[in-house]
Amino acid sequence: MSKKQIAVHPLTLIPDHNVGLEISSWDEQKKSYEIIVDTDESISTETQNQLAMLSEPNCYIPADSLGVYRETLANNLNYLANDNSLSEIVKLSIICEYSRFRLSDALESLNFEHWVATAYTNANEFDQNVKNATKGKIESLGRKVLFALWKEGTYVNHSFNVGFYCYLLAKCMPKKLVEELDPVECMVSGILHDVGKLTNDIGDEDSPTMILPVGTLATKPIKKHDPHPSIGFKLLLRYPIITKLPLLACYQHHERHNGKGYPVGLYSEEIPIGSSICAAANRWDGLTTKRRGSKAISRFSALQTIQSEKSLYWNAEVVQCLAKLMS
Repeated sequence: MSKKQIAVHPLTLIPDHNVGLEISSWDEQKKSYEIIVDTDESISTETQNQLAMLSEPNCYIPADSLGVYRETLANNLNYLANDNSLSEIVKLSIICEYSRFRLSDALESLNFEHWVATAYTNANEFDQNVKNATKGKIESLGRKVLFALWKEGTYVNHSFNVGFYCYLLAKCMPKKLVEELDPVECMVSGILHDVGKLTNDIGDEDSPTMILPVGTLATKPIKKHDPHPSIGFKLLLRYPIITKLPLLACYQHHERHNGKGYPVGLYSEEIPIGSSICAAANRWDGLTTKRRGSKAISRFSALQTIQSEKSLYWNAEVVQCLAKLMS
């Protein structure tokens, strides 16, 4: 009987650096996993690049090796800043995957207070790791960031990805427009924007029940009666750690510049820039990741779609920054 396998991101495995992991890929013709790197070997740059450029994940390790993989991610963070031989995209992938696992652990605790606190801790640590590893030039990586992120739209992946795009956009926005916009708080807003989807109703309970979405998120049409922004807003108000920007972004990330969004129907000048950034980041990740009911589309097609919607839905400066980052 074959071992249970789990997908890992190929760019998190440092080339020519043995970590004792058996790495496999799925062979569609043979209908089986084929070992490409044994435990006493290391992945080559060529193999890593081939796996990273595929549209679907095809890099797997045995499920019982997950602990070794996570320990490797943690250890890698200790020397990323001093290892000039690694490309920035490899460094960024390691940082992203480490952060994503941290968020996954927090979500599995089924505790809203822990989830919210981890969003702040994780965003601050992410910011520091990025500054150490990329010399503060993350906004110049452009479309390469797409290869650092998972393209399957699970709740954790979507939360992290939207947070990451919010972080990038905040760093790209002209200072004269957003002098006090904090990239870390913008990342928190992306991580927490869909928190209202984790419970049906908070009611008057001291500890609302968290319900974890299973599998990839479904593509759903926009409905003005969708309660998750309002539920999320009321939920976040319970926690003293929450700050204004993430709180408003959670409530307003489905507002649209033509006034036809929800839950309030705000017009362009009434929507704070942080909420506009979260709205565009949410749309971008929704287009470029796989959902139930829709396939991921290319970076070029996603930009075309968002630019065609700009006059109706999105802040023009935010769309301009998104195009600058991803074109």
